[in-house]
Amino acid sequence: EIATLYSLSLFALLASFEALLGVTELSRNALEMSISRLDALSIINIMDNESYGLHPLTRAYVSKELWSDVVTGLNFGYRYSKYWLDYSIRYGGVSYKTFDHLEKEWGNIQSAYEHCYKLHSLNQSDDQRRQIALFASGFNDCLSRFFIFSGRWDEGILYNEKCYLMLTEIDNYRMAGWHAYRIMEFFFLRGDEENHKKWRNNCNKSWKLEG
Repeated sequence: EIATLYSLSLFALLASFEALLGVTELSRNALEMSISRLDALSIINIMDNESYGLHPLTRAYVSKELWSDVVTGLNFGYRYSKYWLDYSIRYGGVSYKTFDHLEKEWGNIQSAYEHCYKLHSLNQSDDQRRQIALFASGFNDCLSRFFIFSGRWDEGILYNEKCYLMLTEIDNYRMAGWHAYRIMEFFFLRGDEENHKKWRNNCNKSWKLEG
C-alpha cells in the first residue's frame, strides 16, 4: 500500500487507474488489491469514474513522509514526471486534435513539470541534474504548440525560462538557445519588443557559446 499512497500524494488532480498503474509500477492485480485494502480502511477516495485521490490532510501527511527520505522521493518523483512526459508526448506535438487530453489532465502535467524542477534543485550528482534538465526540456518540446493553442502563454514563458536556466547551468547552450528562442516567439506574439529583444540576445548568446 505504501507505493499506492506515495504515488497518490504526487497527483494534483484525481488519478485514473491507468495513471496510478504507471506511477506505482505495480501489476494490475497488485494495484487492485492495494486500492481495495486502502478503501476498506477509508484512506483513499474512490470516485464513480474509477479515479482515486487522498483527502488533503492525508495527502499532506503522506507527501511529508515520502520526502523525508530523499532517495525515495526522487524515485517516485521521477516515475510521476516520466508518466506525464510520456502522456504529453502521446497527446502533444503539432496536432490540436489531441489537445483535449492535455486539457483534461493539465493539473497533473503541470505538477509533473514542477516535480522536474524540484528534483533538479535537490543535491544530486552532475549526471542526475543533467538527466532532469533534459527531462524537463522534453516536456517543453512536446507541449510548445499546446501552450500557444490553449492561450497558456504565461506558462510557456515560465517553463521555457526554467529550462533555459537549467540547461545553461549544465552548459548545454544549444538546447538552452532553443528555449530562449521559444520565449522570444511568445513575446513577439504579444508585441512586447523589449522582452523580445532580450530573449533574442539570450538566444544568440547561447548559440555562440555552443560554437
